[in-house]
Amino acid sequence: MIGKCIACMLAGGFGSRLDCDTDGAKALIKVGGRPLVSYVLDALSIAGVNRLIVALRREQVVLQEYLIADPRFTTELVFDRGQGTLPAAENLYKRIRGEAVVLVTADILLSRRSIVDLLHFATTQRNTPLAVLLASSFVCDDEPIWIEAGHHQTIRRLGRELPPTGLVFAHVRWLSSEWTMAIDRLDRSMLRRESHLLAAVCQAFPGAIQFLDAGIVVDIDQQIDIDEAEQLLRKGWLTE
Repeated sequence: MIGKCIACMLAGGFGSRLDCDTDGAKALIKVGGRPLVSYVLDALSIAGVNRLIVALRREQVVLQEYLIADPRFTTELVFDRGQGTLPAAENLYKRIRGEAVVLVTADILLSRRSIVDLLHFATTQRNTPLAVLLASSFVCDDEPIWIEAGHHQTIRRLGRELPPTGLVFAHVRWLSSEWTMAIDRLDRSMLRRESHLLAAVCQAFPGAIQFLDAGIVVDIDQQIDIDEAEQLLRKGWLTE
């Protein structure tokens, strides 16, 4: 365990491409007999997270109750209007100013130890990076955000429009206490997604964002992703 840590979670997705009755919450879709979000919560708890700030929609009542009932976390709910990942993320940034945090999405399946490894990597660098992104060379994602690597695990560029590089952003990131001050210096008026913001930071602060390869990550968007995830779980590839 790496000490106590704060995590922010983007959990407002509806899962419109999945034929599941989950009270309007993609995070509650069953994968391997458990709600999808439970795997992320396990990884956060193992990493020492004890405070959780979640951006979700007001109508996702069952998800709210599920998150609040987890005794491992002190949980704060932040309601968004479903305007996309960037407005939801920026709503969270207002609550973490000046603090280092882990920011995750609720709709991924990843190794239980991956966030422990992310925190260890981020906090043991000689020069503290502005951010560290979890990456994967084995990722199930129908809209991958490709990472172009630079020297010493730095990120030169990232984005969906890049030609495939073999390394994909896995939707988990550690943000330093300097993060919100750095993005305050950017013109964000033309940015639509949180991935655009990450790309803009890479351009504005060369070498300031690093990556750590997390192994296998599954981004759950459709039924084929659930099938893939359940195969990996049966093989034990996502339980370490």
